[in-house]
Amino acid sequence: MYRPKVSIGVPVYNGENFIGEAIESFLSQSFDDFELIISDNASIDSTEAICKYYQTRDGRIKYSRNSKNLGAARNYNKVFTLSSGKYFKWAAHDDICHQRFLECCVNTLDKDDSVVLAYTEYNYINEEGDEILSRKRSVADFSSEVVWKRFRGLIGENGFAPIFGLIRSEVLMKTPLLGSFPMHDYILLADLSLYGKFYCIPDLLFSLRRHPSCFGKAVWNPHRPGDSVAWFDTLKSGSVSLPYWRRTYEHFSSCTKAELTFLERFLCFMIITNWAANHGKELAKDLAFALYNMLGIMKKVSKIE
Repeated sequence: MYRPKVSIGVPVYNGENFIGEAIESFLSQSFDDFELIISDNASIDSTEAICKYYQTRDGRIKYSRNSKNLGAARNYNKVFTLSSGKYFKWAAHDDICHQRFLECCVNTLDKDDSVVLAYTEYNYINEEGDEILSRKRSVADFSSEVVWKRFRGLIGENGFAPIFGLIRSEVLMKTPLLGSFPMHDYILLADLSLYGKFYCIPDLLFSLRRHPSCFGKAVWNPHRPGDSVAWFDTLKSGSVSLPYWRRTYEHFSSCTKAELTFLERFLCFMIITNWAANHGKELAKDLAFALYNMLGIMKKVSKIE
């Protein structure tokens, strides 16, 4: 059975405005040994028709449709489970990969087995595709040979663009993938750093789109029940998130499961402890929101009784 070298997973929900442009950006890649897996999260606009149109044009495109909206995290993980390539890339339906993106990332992974994730310089674009912000390269060291230095860089980084880089599938399989809670991408990136280096290609070959309906603009609020929590997983609609406590726990869990020496694991634990200490206000805010919500529920119950 034919196995493409690269799998690209595109989870999408109501993406009619940009999905065609995103697909075109992959069909124009200089590297063509890939499969493009689209998982439609029960869109109610013309996303399905657009995707099926491209599917008839190119046999590398595989389209599937969920019978109901699973939530973004579950849909992101689904496209990976459907993939078969040696390397895997998540792609948002509204971002753009420039022509040499795959070629450069594949060459990087082929040349150096110690690199687990390759990505490129990137910028931000608006709805019309015009640049609105150029991104400076992070000063954090993701490419260090020393595991705890990579982990320290990732745990303190707030940029998430590397999650849309090209990842070794065999390494990604060792992780829990993306969790159904806020900041899951930061957690996964830190987890991946325990298995190998990241490499940033010094060419601007990727554009993140910012528009009124994107997650960061329209939904993001890690504590409010019913919006950002449900966005990740529709089964958790109305639940309360404790994002900083959850992130602390997940980082400890990742370091416990990874194949590290005693010293490496100890140093990573110290890094997590220091990170938590530096985010004491956010951890306290988590608990305050949880308590406020619990009191609200108790009031509602008492009124019913």
